[in-house]
Amino acid sequence: MKIKKGMLITVVSIFLLKVIFDYLYFNYVSQYFVIDLFYLDYSLDKHVYSYLLLFVVSIFVLSSFNQIRKPSNVVILIMFLCIIIPLLTLYGFQNASSSFVLVVILSFVLIIVQINILPTIEFKIFHRSLVIVLLGGIVLIYLYVYSYLIFTGGLLRFNFNLEEVYDIRSEYAVLAAKGPLLGYFITWVANVFNIGILSWGLFKKNKKFIIVAIILQLFLFGMTNFKSFLFAPCLVIFLYIFTKNRNLLLYSVLSVSILLLISYFSFVLYNDHQWSSMFIRRQFFTPSNLHLIYYDFFSHEYNPFIYLSNSIFQVFLEYPYQTEVTKVISWEYWGKDGGPNVGFFANAYSNFGYFGIFIFSAMLGFILKILDSLVSVLPHNLIAAFIAIPAFSLVNSGLFTTLLTHGFLVSILTLLIMGNLVKREGIK
Repeated sequence: MKIKKGMLITVVSIFLLKVIFDYLYFNYVSQYFVIDLFYLDYSLDKHVYSYLLLFVVSIFVLSSFNQIRKPSNVVILIMFLCIIIPLLTLYGFQNASSSFVLVVILSFVLIIVQINILPTIEFKIFHRSLVIVLLGGIVLIYLYVYSYLIFTGGLLRFNFNLEEVYDIRSEYAVLAAKGPLLGYFITWVANVFNIGILSWGLFKKNKKFIIVAIILQLFLFGMTNFKSFLFAPCLVIFLYIFTKNRNLLLYSVLSVSILLLISYFSFVLYNDHQWSSMFIRRQFFTPSNLHLIYYDFFSHEYNPFIYLSNSIFQVFLEYPYQTEVTKVISWEYWGKDGGPNVGFFANAYSNFGYFGIFIFSAMLGFILKILDSLVSVLPHNLIAAFIAIPAFSLVNSGLFTTLLTHGFLVSILTLLIMGNLVKREGIK
């Protein structure tokens, strides 16, 4: 009876979150950010249908969260809160394509089903020499990243004023372009290695590791001014603590609801868009809106699919456009140069259409099963907290970009190194 009551409370909280999203889109986002293509084309039928779809997908999400030892639940949670629910709001208020929204929902459900039915993958022990080589490689990347940033004026542009981050970031971008592989390595250090040290410190209850990780992360933020670097440790600590609890879904939904309301009332009280724009518009509605924009562009037969020709397979494939697809989209919809990166589902659609969404979802489901299999050697909350930051890239990037550029594969490799260390020490 308690479980049923708890599930009912969670479902109600999810629906209340959807109501909050609906209210904020109608009364705030569509009113103040029309220039960003947040418009109103209300459909009552689709608005009602969006709640039916939300109920169906919530049942699958709840079934997954009832199995507590699943690190993949964090990835499901991120996609659910940052893509699925906001997309369902836009479905009704923008009169969006029913076929696209339905395929996204079905593909999301496919990921969850795969995680539940695929067999566990056996963990393999690395040879000691391989572990040493991999750890040595991580140390070299650390030395390269921090020394390059410092010697190119990182300390001079050191900044913690959030209102100046874009100016500092533009200075950093010019320098980063000159450093070989620096764009990859900085992301790996911030999203993987520093988070790995923090997660390991939480696991071992070692304050020194925790302090060192936070200092390294703050230092990196100060020299690059990527806001995600600043907030990442807070999210990791939150997830490490609360992923032990079966109520993670409920706590997360309530936390997002409170965050949205506080951000909105900060605007109402002070007429300042800083926090409301950053959290309401940028974090939640922009990714889902870009999904619909990319779908609209590639749904026209005169705009060919990319077929991965802008990826590592570009050597074998011919790219159909004159410039990067982000710039093509920006000129088509905003009439200016820009780089609106799109998230997992629409990126898959831009490559292979609806077929691509299902295929990429199947691939992601398999990768997440690998993560779940690591619970044989590592605590599930450590894995979940560690993988969360790279997983957030799925909201704004495609699968292959998330795996390579944003460090998802490096995260899995680092977790395998941790697993080997735990296995050799006999700690679990």
